[in-house]
Amino acid sequence: MLFVLFYYVYQYEIIATNSDLELYRKKLIEYYNNEKEFEEKEFEEFIIEELARCASINNEINIKRTYHIFLSKKFLTLSLIISSITFIIHLLNYIL
Repeated sequence: MLFVLFYYVYQYEIIATNSDLELYRKKLIEYYNNEKEFEEKEFEEFIIEELARCASINNEINIKRTYHIFLSKKFLTLSLIISSITFIIHLLNYIL
């Protein structure tokens, strides 16, 4: 189970590139016939929505990754304790 969590692939969300955003802004300008007020407002809303969407998804992924790291550390510590106890038992059996 832990090996599955260790190799789990996360898909981070990425906002569009600057050139894609500029292309979208130019299309908005054409759509609104060079009316700056409407174009800028809609473009700002689009950027804010995209940033919020990407940040939310990435935050959820980071929370899952943090939990998986916690589980890994917990079970690693447990396995070290069990290994140490087993080593001591075998060492005592060897000596006695």
